[in-house]
Amino acid sequence: MSARRLAVLVCGGFVITSCWLFASLDDATGDAGDVAVGETSDAQSSDFADPSRWASYDVSFIDTNPHSYAAFDGRYVYFLPGTSLLAYDTQKVFDQQAAWSVQLVDGGGYSAVVTGASLELLSKTTSRAIATNGQLDAQAWSQLTLSDAGAPQVTFSGATFDGRYVYSFGDGDGGVYLSRRDTTVSFTDPSGWCFTLAFPGLDHHGGTTFDGRFVYGMADLDGGGAVGIRYDVEGGIDAASSYESFKLTNQITAQNLKSQLGATFDGQYVYFTPDVASSSWNCLVRFDTDAGAFDVNGNWAAHVLSLTKTSGYQTAGPVFDGRYLYLVEQAGSRIMRYDTLAIFDAESAYEIVDVLTVTGSDAGKNVKLWGGAFDGQYVYFATASDSNAHRVFRFKAFDAPGPMPAAYHGSFH
Repeated sequence: MSARRLAVLVCGGFVITSCWLFASLDDATGDAGDVAVGETSDAQSSDFADPSRWASYDVSFIDTNPHSYAAFDGRYVYFLPGTSLLAYDTQKVFDQQAAWSVQLVDGGGYSAVVTGASLELLSKTTSRAIATNGQLDAQAWSQLTLSDAGAPQVTFSGATFDGRYVYSFGDGDGGVYLSRRDTTVSFTDPSGWCFTLAFPGLDHHGGTTFDGRFVYGMADLDGGGAVGIRYDVEGGIDAASSYESFKLTNQITAQNLKSQLGATFDGQYVYFTPDVASSSWNCLVRFDTDAGAFDVNGNWAAHVLSLTKTSGYQTAGPVFDGRYLYLVEQAGSRIMRYDTLAIFDAESAYEIVDVLTVTGSDAGKNVKLWGGAFDGQYVYFATASDSNAHRVFRFKAFDAPGPMPAAYHGSFH
């Protein structure tokens, strides 16, 4: 058995993340097995800044479009579209052209989730939904205009999967809406889709994740201020008692909290990452799911990232590898890593690298990272909005591939 990871024993299937994904199936190397919460790998590197563990590959030979976030389905790492879906085959060599493929996609700005073998995409700009059906060829994909399924005018951002239903929060007229898709029904069958106004008067900012019972997100009050939101999947989707919210502003820190973007779950804590590079709002926020009540101040904590390694750190979604949480700088070249086994507010728990420095590539280039994904051994980082650099970066988190954790939850904007 290969090295084992801290895991989240929740439900079967896949979920993508803001990006992190746990899968309850054989990984791409053929090694499999469930992993218990709290188990970690002796082979995992403790040196985040070790250049030998980093690599980058110029994909401009096939794709010069920007990408936002990434996903892993057990074999392929997908870099999500602005206008193209870039895929890397993890069974092939990273820096060989034969490992890469691309498909043009209309719509732009997609959130995604993996359900079984299919990558499902929700456009933030065209109310369009796509299921790849496990195929790289776009001709084999299923597509649906959400209005045909009864959707109001909603901008969805982030998605997660509970083993049967796909959930996404989004902004619409009057507040935050919840979308639920039943994966036992055909993707293009409108009867499999449900939309409801979940949190009137709030604006959804981004991020959706699942802890085995609740679907979490982060909203904003009109005029600013972060509000944690969650939906109980064991309750009725139209039942008011299924929904909870908690205003975070000035509740858990002296700092004003607002504009938390990405969300992910590590087996105990749900994390929300900052979308504002301000010393006043630059907080990593977490909720202790073991503590119980959602609306109790003591069950929440916030750590001001500007007090650790940088004066301001605006993120584009977290990536989780089973132990470490990677906070990817939004439209920048830095990545901060937090050790979830360390004390949350200890400066030693956080370290930061610049991918240009650590890979020794593209000096002077305008590299802008935007999210990433984990495949069981490597963490991949997507590149967005580049004018003169089109690279994928990856970090070798483990010396050898091992089993993925039993469930994978996470989300991104």
